Amino acid sequence: RKSADKPVQYAMSHTSPAFASVAAAFDFDHHENTDPALELNVLKSVLIREGLLGKLWDFAERANTSDEASMSTLEGSVRESMDERLRDASGLSILTVLTQFRDVTAK
Repeated sequence: RKSADKPVQYAMSHTSPAFASVAAAFDFDHHENTDPALELNVLKSVLIREGLLGKLWDFAERANTSDEASMSTLEGSVRESMDERLRDASGLSILTVLTQFRDVTAK
């Protein structure tokens, strides 16, 4: 963890409990001159994307090790759904990072 300097401590003490809780769980330090709400949105969108990516990897591994006939009925629809959700989550992650970047550069 980064050394806790006073501006970071001040910013973290004035954020919402939700941000402080999530930030603490992931050992995340608030960046000076950024909006904690935007940082939380970036963190949430990345975590959602990573969770979906993990589910897709699990599905692929099960498909490779399971009986082909039993997986064939699920494979198409489940994979399509996972692909769509992962695509949407990836787009949201990019959008939230861009939003935060614009906010930081506007200051």
